[in-house]
Amino acid sequence: MAYMKRYLLLVCLVSAVFLFPAASPVRADVTGTILGNITDPSGAAVPGAAVTLSDASKGFRREAVTDSIGFYQFLAVPVGEN
Repeated sequence: MAYMKRYLLLVCLVSAVFLFPAASPVRADVTGTILGNITDPSGAAVPGAAVTLSDASKGFRREAVTDSIGFYQFLAVPVGEN
């Protein structure tokens, strides 16, 4: 009988170790990515152009500079309401 109690206690402890971390709330950060290329009217890349991304209502502002092929990107941008 003592053996069964120990076995049951062991099973409960092992189950708790594996189940409780999985039961913790799952939280995901929701973000987006904005990227693009800047070209002039002839279609040529514009390297070194300053690009600004902002949301005045949240006080959010990021800046980027285009690379040699006119490419820019903003990573992990917080998602807006609309």
